[in-house]
Amino acid sequence: MKKQKIKSLLLVPLVFASITAGLAYAEEQPTTSSTQANDSSLVAPDLPSAKEKVEHKPSVVTPEEYEKNVTDFKKIDIEAVRQSFTGDQLEHTIYFGRKTCSHCRQFSPELKEFNNLIEKKLEYYDLDGKDFDGEAREFLF
Repeated sequence: MKKQKIKSLLLVPLVFASITAGLAYAEEQPTTSSTQANDSSLVAPDLPSAKEKVEHKPSVVTPEEYEKNVTDFKKIDIEAVRQSFTGDQLEHTIYFGRKTCSHCRQFSPELKEFNNLIEKKLEYYDLDGKDFDGEAREFLF
């Protein structure tokens, strides 16, 4: 038992020495923390101060601009809409809108971009069209 105590007493300073050496070694290593380096080549973007008010006004799309935005859409009538829902078993992307709807006009630039992304396959049913009657309303809504 006496030998065990002596061994333990001899090992304790070695353990502390290894911890101390490890700490000294860690402190000697240069840190590469992103908070330490101040690279003058990096420029922070100019952000508005808290005093400045940032207003995001949505641009108003006129009915004429709406017509331009939906020009490339494939115009369909109510019979084509019925067929796409009931008979042909094909995939369709149909937009139901009208130029008298302010939300439709505001969304039309995004739809124009979307139509280009899907290779101009967006189909458009005009809710202000002549064939939008009570029967069409009943079918759609």
